[in-house]
Amino acid sequence: MTHSKIKAHYVLVCLSLIVFTSCAGNFSTVGKTAMRDEQITIEETSTTEFWQTKDLIIEYQSKRTGNNFTLSGTVRISDRIVYSYPIAHSFDVYANLLNESGIVTSKHNLRASFAAYSITPDSIPFSVTLPLQSNVSSFVFSYDGTFGERGIKIKRRADEITIYHQPFLK
Repeated sequence: MTHSKIKAHYVLVCLSLIVFTSCAGNFSTVGKTAMRDEQITIEETSTTEFWQTKDLIIEYQSKRTGNNFTLSGTVRISDRIVYSYPIAHSFDVYANLLNESGIVTSKHNLRASFAAYSITPDSIPFSVTLPLQSNVSSFVFSYDGTFGERGIKIKRRADEITIYHQPFLK
């Protein structure tokens, strides 16, 4: 290889690493610290609770049983989204399990999702049983999704809305 080809190859590898590392943070919340006021303590008794943002309300029941954590409930998407953006392009809700320091040890999709490009449902049930590590004491919800006015993803941003909630410190 000539000197210029080696230099070009080196620049390409560096740029690829920069792009990869800048995107990598978007795929995982493991290792991030959750905001203290968002943390929900995992209890051994089951009660019905509500968690809310401007985009949705989650009515849920949670319970620790030995080394397992059961989380079930219903996600209700805001009327402003359901009626203004009737087509769900994508939507996922997650439970991020936290250790005693509030650091995410694992992220789990609650499978409160549905077929892409389907009619936006106003409520979505979920139920998961997750294995718990001994140091897990709480969790936080997070979510992301895109909703549109039409059944196909289009270029004009006015026809769609992206919602998300990532309750983690930078």
